[in-house]
Amino acid sequence: MLATWEKCLSEDTHELDRQKGFFYSKMAYLAYKLKKGGLSESYFNRFYVTNFSKTQRGLLEINNYLLKVGRYEEVLRHNEAYLGLVSEADSLNLIRLRTLEQSSQAYRALGDYVHAYLTILQVHQISRQMATSRERSQIFQLADVTEAVARQYHLEKADYELKVQRYVISVLLAITLVLLVLFGLLWRTLHVIRRKNRKMAELVLQLDDQRKEIHSVENELERWEEEIKTDEKLFFSFDWQVKEQKLYLNYQLGRDDYAQLMGVDRNRFAAILKKFTSNNLSTYLNDLRLEYSVTLFREHPDWPINRVAEESALPRISTFYRLFKNKYGISPNNFRKILN
Repeated sequence: MLATWEKCLSEDTHELDRQKGFFYSKMAYLAYKLKKGGLSESYFNRFYVTNFSKTQRGLLEINNYLLKVGRYEEVLRHNEAYLGLVSEADSLNLIRLRTLEQSSQAYRALGDYVHAYLTILQVHQISRQMATSRERSQIFQLADVTEAVARQYHLEKADYELKVQRYVISVLLAITLVLLVLFGLLWRTLHVIRRKNRKMAELVLQLDDQRKEIHSVENELERWEEEIKTDEKLFFSFDWQVKEQKLYLNYQLGRDDYAQLMGVDRNRFAAILKKFTSNNLSTYLNDLRLEYSVTLFREHPDWPINRVAEESALPRISTFYRLFKNKYGISPNNFRKILN
């Protein structure tokens, strides 16, 4: 739209600057009404780049935005500067009337109800005087051909400004529709993500329940440990002791300690562990710690994530996040939110 104005008003730089200032002031107000604080602030800053913002009329145009954002003292300063320049002969006009109404709103917002009341009295007085003045002016205009021509000029100019304003409104409506479509697409995407995370959390809980059932079955299998082959007996005995005593939470235990617990040397210990878990000792212990963290999330939903990680023997929060995400396909933060 600004490009169109620049093409149409390329020879009248003053009018182009005025239209830009008018446009930015209205867009700042509209963006704030749409709760787009950053966008409204951007248009507000662009307004002050124009020469129009340095004129008295420009300062009055931005008052609507300043009233919305609570900068009442600036509104009063702008209006007092304008009212100080207006003579008694020019006091009966719509700009002065609107200025007094804005000052009344600012005084009320600041709690100065005395000045607000006095200002609104001036508004009513000027409105009555303007009505009387309009009636007299109409009588004189009927007898004055020159005034009739001037009036026709002003009407044509007002019609031009009205067309420009309608064009601005049309563009604003189009922008609003585009924003609504984008918001709809964003909401739909977020809904899909939340549904996916909910399903992932359900799967994690199912896996945790199955793990507990398997652990219960493992306890029952102790009665038949004499019938199990030597390696299987060693591993299941070792695995049961690690889980039952929660040895995976002990930082002090090393590979030699675990091999001694199984009752074999380091090499055989590594081979048996690889045979039944397909992993090394570090991965085996981290899996148990992550399973324990799921239990802590369920039993202590109020605990922060760093405490769950520390209690699960994974004190480095970045390592905990990475291992949890790799194992369960969902971050600890999203998992806890869904549980809550």
